[in-house]
Amino acid sequence: MADTIKITMLNDQELIAKLRAKGPRIIAILTAKMNALMIQLESYIKANKLSGQVLQRRAGILSGSVHANPAALEGTNIVGSVEGAGGPAWYGRLFEEGGSRFYTIMAVKARALAFIAGDGTKVFVRPPHAVVHPPAPLRPFMAPSLEEKTEDIKAGLQQSLQDGLNE
Repeated sequence: MADTIKITMLNDQELIAKLRAKGPRIIAILTAKMNALMIQLESYIKANKLSGQVLQRRAGILSGSVHANPAALEGTNIVGSVEGAGGPAWYGRLFEEGGSRFYTIMAVKARALAFIAGDGTKVFVRPPHAVVHPPAPLRPFMAPSLEEKTEDIKAGLQQSLQDGLNE
């Protein structure tokens, strides 16, 4: 006995009607999946990039600034995002984009600047002297995370779409 394959073709009007009927459900499924994937990306950034892989966690301010934004339908696109380095963690942008120039540091409220030099010695600098700090080195943590997780995000959305169409 041979295997039988049965194919049922719908006319264009029936297909369009079925897709329109499922449209809102598909959008809801993909929006929920995008939210879940952005939360996973947020966790990945915090657990990997901000916990030793790129930067060491000290006070947790930068890590605390990283959060997933709710996915939203913008035209025909479902947009999800993760952002960070806002508010008191403004310096995260310097790590992400790198510094652009040298800058001068002077003691203003204290009698001297104190820091540990590259060779491990403690240095004090009193006014009118100042320290010229080099540009911050490029140590991105957001963009590489997205790049590393892009295929997982695409696969998750494709699977959710397929599951929604098969419901």
